[in-house]
Amino acid sequence: MADITWTDVTDIASELSVISSAARTMILALVNDHFDVEVFPDGEAGAKLKLARVYLAAHHGALGKKAGGFWTGEITGESADGLARQYASNSPMGTDALLDKTPYGQLLRWLIRSLGLAGFVV
Repeated sequence: MADITWTDVTDIASELSVISSAARTMILALVNDHFDVEVFPDGEAGAKLKLARVYLAAHHGALGKKAGGFWTGEITGESADGLARQYASNSPMGTDALLDKTPYGQLLRWLIRSLGLAGFVV
């Protein structure tokens, strides 16, 4: 199977059609070379690897799209006079792993678990 295209991504995540061409290129370069093909049961030519690539690309696109391309997490606290704002952590070291921040990241986690790839690191 060839590398995925942005059309593959927008087929499942149409809201990501607004992602800039430069961002698309960077995201696709990352995800098309990200996974170890040998660990996928259907190999390079399989639908499972393609879906994993699509989910990861959609995850990166969705993270970048939030709040105009820069997302620091959900607002968890604000103050008016002190002009303070507190954000949830997006760090994988926080209570939520970064993949849990988008539906596509959650779907990728599900796919990896369903393939029996316990301990697989994305």
